[in-house]
Amino acid sequence: MNPTARTGGAFRSGEARMKNKKRIGLAMLAALLALVMLLGACATDTGTPNDSNQPAGTKKPATEENTTGEPEVRKLKLTEFEVIYAANATAKTKQAAELLAGALGKTAKSDVTAAGAQEILVGVTNRGGAVDLAAKKEATAFDLRMVGEKLVISGKNENSLVYGVKYLMGTVIERDGGALPADYTAAYATDNKVTVFDNLSVLDVGTPSVIYGANLQNMSAHVSYPRVIVLEHNGKNNGMMLATLQSRELADGYRVLRSTDEGKTWVEISQVKNTAHPTLIAGWQPTIYELPQQVGDMPAGTLIFSGCVRRPDAKSDLGTILCVWKSTDLGKTWTHISDVADSYISKGGNGVWEPVFDMTDDGTLVCLYSDENDKKNHSQTLLGRSTKDGIRWSEPFEVVSLPVQGLRPGMISVVRLNNGKYLATYEIVGMFGGPIHYRTSDSLTNWGDTSKSGTQLLDSVTRIGMGTSPAVGYAPNSGKCGMLFVAGEHRLDANYDKNTVRGSDLFVSLDYGKTWTTIENPMPYNLPEGVTAAQGYSSNFFTCADGHTVWFSQSTDWDYPTYGNKTSCKLVKLSVW
Repeated sequence: MNPTARTGGAFRSGEARMKNKKRIGLAMLAALLALVMLLGACATDTGTPNDSNQPAGTKKPATEENTTGEPEVRKLKLTEFEVIYAANATAKTKQAAELLAGALGKTAKSDVTAAGAQEILVGVTNRGGAVDLAAKKEATAFDLRMVGEKLVISGKNENSLVYGVKYLMGTVIERDGGALPADYTAAYATDNKVTVFDNLSVLDVGTPSVIYGANLQNMSAHVSYPRVIVLEHNGKNNGMMLATLQSRELADGYRVLRSTDEGKTWVEISQVKNTAHPTLIAGWQPTIYELPQQVGDMPAGTLIFSGCVRRPDAKSDLGTILCVWKSTDLGKTWTHISDVADSYISKGGNGVWEPVFDMTDDGTLVCLYSDENDKKNHSQTLLGRSTKDGIRWSEPFEVVSLPVQGLRPGMISVVRLNNGKYLATYEIVGMFGGPIHYRTSDSLTNWGDTSKSGTQLLDSVTRIGMGTSPAVGYAPNSGKCGMLFVAGEHRLDANYDKNTVRGSDLFVSLDYGKTWTTIENPMPYNLPEGVTAAQGYSSNFFTCADGHTVWFSQSTDWDYPTYGNKTSCKLVKLSVW
């Protein structure tokens, strides 16, 4: 080290100083430095050969990754911590502590027990360290921080405290494997809608974004039927989002859009066109699906697309076809591979509608849809077909087939629950307001007595329901039973009055559909009396592989009251812990 580089000039010599004094000073300093290095080597050198270019005895980086020379942050393992709650804690706070302890393979303890070296303190305990968040305006404010060897979880109120616990479980424990920096601090306060349910499930609502709307394209007609997926079987492209929708300003075909920034912005990458039936056009009721495993010669990750192909004059009573296309290049190009249902060519009339895809455990691809070809016995039925190769489809099987003429079950959607059962939602047109019903089955292809209407969706307290255009979603990693979501077009109150100042709320269930709770729609819209077009019509949910993230897409009114030509499709992220 050059001593003249030291700050303060303590060893800087002036020209008037004698040269021999300068030499003596430098020699003394050199000797002093040599002594310090020798002592350091005695203290730190373990005698192992030095495998770097560092001087002998110099301390090596703590890890191979730490090559910056900065001190490495010490990591703590939460599995070595005890979870502590106050002896006078409420039942909900105690339950949160027990839930956290269970995630760590431990049992929660009250603060009357002897203090341990490393503890997680849930709320205000006799150990101290809790942060006062009373001044925070946000009801959801919480704080997590290391105070010595204690991890302290504070909340503005009981619900926000529970939210802090669930946040810790969803981030540090589940995502990061329970490894926590010794200086960890996480403060959270937001104006987003956060709900903590009685079973400690937490729902955090993100900020809506526009998939397709007035700011993107010509809005000569409304858009509806938004469908969004997140790629999960395409290697390095996993996480990419694809969307489609029904766009009436498009003469023939479906738009396919892509987002690489979690839905904030979208670009059109292709259009799916009808090439198999020259006299018909595509454009109604699209759906898009990524194969989670191989089907026939189509590997996992292949994209499957279906929609309703019809006459150009839109006379649906003369028949439609549900075509199936595939894409092997992330949605850039599409190839027609089969027709899953046909009421135009083979049946000579009526219609098939609203396809949705799912798969069984044995790799069978299933398509569920609405069918109105058996007019003699049924106004409309819900049917399904299956395939092992995407080309040859089975004979139809019934899902809902009501014996009363004039009752039209339709617009089916389905999820699989943690208990292994499938739950399907559907509307029943012909009943007042088109009330939404649901039913469950152990099998995707066998729904038992299909002549039954199922169970009407009603808030378990208010008895308010929803009408028409249902969609169901599911977050399996929210407690034992997961969290079910159902969206519809409008509310049906206890007096069977469908007039409303906004669109339907969302219904959620935490017990496989035994009971339902109403929450506010994160993308509210106006639905005045007499308006029946695209607003809220055929929403969609997509659950990501993490089991916590659910994307909700919906058509909304862009510029009310100028209704009819300015609808848009929007998207919002629902995070469930």
